Amino acid sequence: MAKNSFIRRERKFLLTKEKYRLLLPILSEHMKLDPYCTDDSGYIIRNVYYDTDNDDVIKYSLSSPYHKEKLRLRFYEEPQNDDSPLFLELKKKTNGIVTKRRVTMKLSEVEEFFATGIPPEREKYVDKQIFNELASYLSANDVKPKVYLSYKRIAFFDDDDPSLRLTFDYDIIAKRFRRDKAKEHEVRLIDEDMMLMEIKFSHAIPLWVARMLSENNIRKMSFSKYGTEYKKELAERLISEDHQGFEEYIQQNKTLLQRNRL
Repeated sequence: MAKNSFIRRERKFLLTKEKYRLLLPILSEHMKLDPYCTDDSGYIIRNVYYDTDNDDVIKYSLSSPYHKEKLRLRFYEEPQNDDSPLFLELKKKTNGIVTKRRVTMKLSEVEEFFATGIPPEREKYVDKQIFNELASYLSANDVKPKVYLSYKRIAFFDDDDPSLRLTFDYDIIAKRFRRDKAKEHEVRLIDEDMMLMEIKFSHAIPLWVARMLSENNIRKMSFSKYGTEYKKELAERLISEDHQGFEEYIQQNKTLLQRNRL
């Protein structure tokens, strides 16, 4: 049964596929492949991120606030009809603690929910509670689909500690929805030979994981898939000499520009 709620911490790292292969013997000693990983290539995750016309959600998120929220629709297979299952998720991060609340919906229910703001009927109390949170978010934020984002994931879990997961995402591709469909195009967010590793845990990173990171010189970094897409979008506007995009790009990357004296 899919979980409705997650509370955890996350650490992110970028590493080459070659280094990932070096980690595999260590991982196999302590963890198992997720059951959805039917082969070594993992499985595909597809997301639709919601934002305002002015990208207020991702702009605020990139400012590193104490608390932030993102709404996304997640699915593992392309919807074939109105009954196709999807997950509508509200992901929150408060002082480093990640909370994710999600409900399973049919495609037809998703469309009606966004059109009317009225949640579909559910029997379980937890589903009703999550739908109330989602409805509250939608009433306070005028959002719509902004970015389609997909990637392949290889995931490992720990039998002794179910809260511990290590995931490796690659082939991370994004496409921004545009009024002019002809201008929609895919953007690769990390190089083809790179992977994004995430450690998801409840309390502390196990000693063997910390040792593995240290011995392989793998350093923690800040990385947001949607945030990276947005920065690439701003850079694209800059290249196309869009004055508004240029100003946004400068403001969004002010700290980075100052640090590098550009």
